[in-house]
Amino acid sequence: MVRLSEDIAKEIINSRCFITNVHQLANRLHISDEDARNDIYYQFTQKRLKDMTEDEFIEKWNDEHERKVLEWKITYSRQDVQHQYYSGYEREDDKKGRLMVGVPTLEEIRAKNEPTAIPLIKDDETKLLEFVMEHLEEIFPNSPKKIEMITNIVNHTKVYTRKQITNLLSDIRKACRRKRAMLDQMYNTFIQQDDIQLLELLTCIHENEKRDATIYQKDLRMTVIIDKSEDMISDLIDECIQSGCWIDNPRQLQKNWMHADVTDKIIFIKFLDDKYNELSNKLGD
Repeated sequence: MVRLSEDIAKEIINSRCFITNVHQLANRLHISDEDARNDIYYQFTQKRLKDMTEDEFIEKWNDEHERKVLEWKITYSRQDVQHQYYSGYEREDDKKGRLMVGVPTLEEIRAKNEPTAIPLIKDDETKLLEFVMEHLEEIFPNSPKKIEMITNIVNHTKVYTRKQITNLLSDIRKACRRKRAMLDQMYNTFIQQDDIQLLELLTCIHENEKRDATIYQKDLRMTVIIDKSEDMISDLIDECIQSGCWIDNPRQLQKNWMHADVTDKIIFIKFLDDKYNELSNKLGD
């Protein structure tokens, strides 16, 4: 566990990488920026840096190469917090020798003011999980018990021993190796569906910007588009920032487009226009 001075803590919290991850976490979990900031900072300093002294941290933070490593630790800290929220908890019961998989209780969810329906994160792992769950019958055509077991594990509805889960993972790997060519083709088609959905959104935004209307009318229409596609817009804002664009107040873009900073809006629209052209060319090939 590392204890950092107030000045160093402020430097971390005000760094671009930290601000980006705070924005991502706040939008993913529907929590305040302050809560997201505190959760990430705690996970980063208490878990990811637990074997580091303050002097060691300062030395690494001031080194260009080592700083990038620390910034990845900030990102991993945000992912740790997300995992705790989305996946509940996993612990091994030493007495029973079982892998216990659970989710927060309804009371815990209400206490945290979290939505009962878990919002979907469209990262690569989530996409892969969606794909697998949709094609379990193709992967295990004659194994209804394996399908039932996988479904129970994903939905946290039944407890299995560690040996059962280890055997299941081995069977999944063998099945995927046997059907690699078929699954690759199916997965590529599955991923393209996300691209098509994204292009539909980008087309709406592109057409709104090109239409003959006042800035106020365009902003009104953009507000409606954002409200209808909140998760996708959040992902696009994150991607825009990660690409190197400097957006001063990313949360304002999503929560209050009408009154967001004009420069932020121009930068984001330019990014979306480039994304629209890139995706149009990709799907048109």
